[in-house]
Amino acid sequence: MPRRIRCRPLDMPPVFAWGDTTANWSRAVDGYMSVVTYNRMCELLQRRQNRSNDTP
Repeated sequence: MPRRIRCRPLDMPPVFAWGDTTANWSRAVDGYMSVVTYNRMCELLQRRQNRSNDTP
């Protein structure tokens, strides 16, 4: 029996501070992109699981 992977979408981080330093801006963008990637993966996993549940 295949193992079901459950994941919960993460909350998006706060909006970037426009006057912030480049290092902080870079970290904020990295954090934002990692959350976007994780949430996209969760959505794809849920779609795949729903599709496999629909087939008889």
